[in-house]
This record gives sequence, C-alpha cells and structure tokens, in this order.
Amino acid sequence: MPVAGESSAIILFGEGRWDGSVRRLSVRGQVAKLPWRVAECLSVLLEAGGTVVTKEELQQQIWGSALVEESNLAQCITALRKALDPAPDGGSHIETVARVGYRLAVAVVEEAPAQSKEVDRRRKRGAAWLLVAVPLLAAAGSFAGFEFYKRAERRQRADALVERGLGLLRRGNLAQGSQAAQMFQQALDVIPEYAPATAALAESAARFGDVNAQPALVLARRAVEQDPNCGECQAVLGFVLGMRFWKWEEAGRHLARSMELEPISLQRRYFYTEWLIVQGRLEEAARQAEATIRLDPREPRAYTYLASVRYLQGRYREAIHEAARAEALDKLHSTASYWTYRSHLQMGDDANAILAHSKELGTYLDGGAPRIQELSERFIALLKKSGKRAVAQAWIDEVGDGVPRDVHRYNRAIWFMWMGEQDSALNELEAAVRSRPYHLIYVAVDPAFAPLRANARFQQVVHGLGLRN
Repeated sequence: MPVAGESSAIILFGEGRWDGSVRRLSVRGQVAKLPWRVAECLSVLLEAGGTVVTKEELQQQIWGSALVEESNLAQCITALRKALDPAPDGGSHIETVARVGYRLAVAVVEEAPAQSKEVDRRRKRGAAWLLVAVPLLAAAGSFAGFEFYKRAERRQRADALVERGLGLLRRGNLAQGSQAAQMFQQALDVIPEYAPATAALAESAARFGDVNAQPALVLARRAVEQDPNCGECQAVLGFVLGMRFWKWEEAGRHLARSMELEPISLQRRYFYTEWLIVQGRLEEAARQAEATIRLDPREPRAYTYLASVRYLQGRYREAIHEAARAEALDKLHSTASYWTYRSHLQMGDDANAILAHSKELGTYLDGGAPRIQELSERFIALLKKSGKRAVAQAWIDEVGDGVPRDVHRYNRAIWFMWMGEQDSALNELEAAVRSRPYHLIYVAVDPAFAPLRANARFQQVVHGLGLRN
C-alpha cells in the first residue's frame, strides 16, 4: 500500500499525481493548488490506498482534537472532487460510503523513481559536496526546521480556534457568541494580525456587538488589508458593509470576490443568499439556499436560510418545514425557531407563534429547556387570559428601555403590526433607521409590513436603507 505521508513518495491515482516531497497535486498534467487542509485530506485518503477512512478518522487527522462541524470535512471532499474529477471512468475519484466515511474509488500506485546512470553520477557528485556542506548547514537547518515547525503549529492552533469559534457564533446563541469572540481573540494572541481571526472577530462584533457597528467595519477592512486573497475576509467585509451599513453595491463586490476565491464555501453562499434576499431577488436566493443543502445536507444553517426565503415569499408552511429540518440537526438553532415563529404569526396561529418565539428567546439567552418551558407557560397563560394584544405588549415592555429597545426596534414594529397598530409600527421603523437593528434589512420584502407598502412613511424607511420598495 502506498504511503502518502512519506516525503519521497510519488503516488499515481486516476487522473492525479501526488508528490509527497513537496505536497503537490497534478491533475492531467496541470498543477492543482489545494488549501493545506484539503491537501491533508487527500494525503490521508491516499495513505489508506482505497480502503474506507471514517469521518471521525479524517477529522482527527486533519483537525486533531479541535471541535469542528462535519460540514468542514464535507467542504474538503467537495474541493478535492472539484480539483480531480472526472475520473478515467467518468465517475468520481472519491466515493462516499454512506454514514461511514470516504475512500478513493480509483487504483492507487506508487511511481517508480528514475534510476538512470546520469542520475547516479549526479548523486555521487552531490554526495561528495554534502560531506563538506552538511556540517556547516546542520545547525542553521535545524534552527530553520524548528522555526518552520513552530509556525505551522501556531497556524494549526489559530485555525482550530477560528473554526470552532465560527461554529459557535453562527448558531445564534448569545452565550456561545461570547465564547466565540474569546476564541477569535485567542487566535490573534497565537498569531497577531492573522486575517481569518480578524475577520471572525469582525463578524462577531457585527452580530453581537453594540448598536454602533463601526468597530466591526474597522476589523473587517483590516482583515482584507492583511490578506486580500482571504475569501472569508472578503465575505465578512461584504456582510458588514451590507447588513450593518447598507452599502449594498460595495458589499456585493466583496461578496462576489469571496465567491471567486472560495466558490464551494457554504458560508460565502449564506452571505450571498442574504444579499440576494435584501435586493428582493427571492427566486435567486432560493436557488442559492437549495444549492447549499445539496452541498451539505447535514448543515442546519442551509435549511434556515431556505426557511427565511420561503417565509419572505409567503410560503409559510414550507418555511416551517425547512426550519424543522434545521432543528432536527441542531435543537439549539435559535434562527430556525425565529422563522417558525414569524411564519405562525403570519398564518394567524398565535399559540404556536408564541411557543416558537419562547423557544427562540430561551435558546438565544442560554439554551436551557427550563427557561424555554417557563417562557412558554407564561406567555400561553397570558394569551388565554387576555389575548394576543397583552402578549405583544408584554414583549414590547420587556425591551422597552435604552439599548434593548434600540436593538429590538424591528421586532417591536412586528409586534405592533400583530396588534394592528400601524402608526406605532411606523414609529418603530423610523427609529430603527437610526439605531440599525440587524433584521431591518428585510423590511422591503417582509410580509409583516405588506399593509404599509403604499404608505409614504414606510417608503421613506425603505429608501433610507438604500433599497427599493
């Protein structure tokens, strides 16, 4: 069996040629550039020589003990297939073994090294020179090798912190968002000015920071300056520019650039999907969301993005269905509960809307089942006793002061619409243009505000975001 990890090994497999001495892949005679984790994934599969490697083994070999989402491994496999396929038989070089792992589906052989006389003579001449040179270079080489190893080890630690932090950040849980920000800062402590960590910290500040998102923009621009070819950095800058500063054209350019740099990345597709939603291009957004599900059907966020599109299209039962698929994969995915609650609200199913909002709120705050149960029982009892206006007013009162009020202006507008108080909802939306809560970006396409679309005040709100009604 070939051993891909040996530095001198040259492995032939299907249309590929792997040179282990320089970790270089050639496909049909052309060098294919692979990110180092993708290259490590290929190396492990080659070492297995066609036998099945479990997902757990691959994750251990590539990320060590770091806790990462399974979607990261799926992205590595997708990148390898994109670089290698098609195989000589027209199929794929890599076979997915359902619920187990992956294996190479082509023959794997080790290339015999050239043994010509000329090569032998050159090696003898080189050996004579080495007798003199090696003692002189040994000390310098040892130091350089040690430094190279230390840099690689720091990079691996920083990457693991960023990946684990992003997995927590994007679940929409406040406590986990705080943990994620700490991990990003730890990554920057390991490698100062490390662009992916800077970008991750920028996204954290945009999602969970103060109403003033200027620190997030400063960090996002710094990340792109540190590494203009970092797809994650370009995507986060596009995200911050669009979703928090409403600079849609500039945001679109950075998001498009991120897709060019890393076209198979799920997160780039999420950001781009959201940008399409805001522009009112809902059919395109739905196709992007569906494509992310095909890329990784076990990633809950893919379903919540499709749920958001279905809600905004007025297809509420489909939105609830997609959100349920997300929650089946991640019970603490608060964004899924958000779109479930919004859909029930639009359908006039007040009780289920209250239950879903209680779950969203409880998960966002601490993820604890007792908290969710307590909120559900309290608000359902209020609904039965005093009706939905009393529930809506309770929600409004709970975020009625200072920063919480500014952060929840958009939610308050939704609750006023639920109560039938359109003027109060307009007051909240006008204030939201100043405080910039995140979900305000949906205002032009949100069915909750359909009764206001002809209203001049509402149109002014939409134009204030740089959007068309």
